[in-house]
Amino acid sequence: DQFTELTYMIPIVELANHHKFISWPLYFWEPTHKRDRNHKLKDKEIISYLNSKKKYSKLLDYEFGVIKPAGEILKVLSPDQNYIFMRHAEKSSEVLPNKNGFYSKNTSLSLNGIENCKKWGKSLPIKIDLIITSDTNRTIETAKHICNSNNSNPPLKIVKELRKVKFYNLEKWEKMKKDHGYFWAIRNWAENEISEGIIIQFKEFIDKLISQILLLQKAQNAVNILIITHDHILTYLTYHYFKEILLKINYLNGFVLHEL
Repeated sequence: DQFTELTYMIPIVELANHHKFISWPLYFWEPTHKRDRNHKLKDKEIISYLNSKKKYSKLLDYEFGVIKPAGEILKVLSPDQNYIFMRHAEKSSEVLPNKNGFYSKNTSLSLNGIENCKKWGKSLPIKIDLIITSDTNRTIETAKHICNSNNSNPPLKIVKELRKVKFYNLEKWEKMKKDHGYFWAIRNWAENEISEGIIIQFKEFIDKLISQILLLQKAQNAVNILIITHDHILTYLTYHYFKEILLKINYLNGFVLHEL
């Protein structure tokens, strides 16, 4: 009789940002642990200890990282220039990825994804002057639903580099990630430690992407630019601007820059 759960869940944001909260030996129920007498005693001990502590205040100020949830993005907008980089909303679960884990360009949003776009668009305190997306349905739909709910009607421009990275040998790239890990691959690519025969140079890719965004922004004289892309592109941009690598970026999460 085995389980795949922890005995007790602790707020992850607090653990990540306030390590001082980890001040007592905690017993975690790992998948291989059986529900025996020893477990029950440990479980009872932990629950008793946690119940003896004061509950966390609702006023606790969580410290989000450079990638923020949609609601937190609203708090960092400027009255001047805003480049809002976001991942698209939730995609339909009816479409499966290919053997390399990539989804079709034609994959649309789920009903929940559409609803979340509308809610965020209504909450957005600024008008969008320019939309820039990748060439996929899910990014285009995300941007349109946000702007419709925001009563904005900006021009929409497509930049393929917001989805596609040029690989010369995708098989070798995937093998490197498998052998050395995702973080190693991204960091070494960004630091120019990966052979040019495998993937486009990181700086060349980033420079081309940013230059296209700036050209479109200047052509439209846009102040508030909404850029809808994918989690892997946001990962590359996050390393470029903040020197951080994230394994997963949730739907409608992103960051805001006031200059590029």
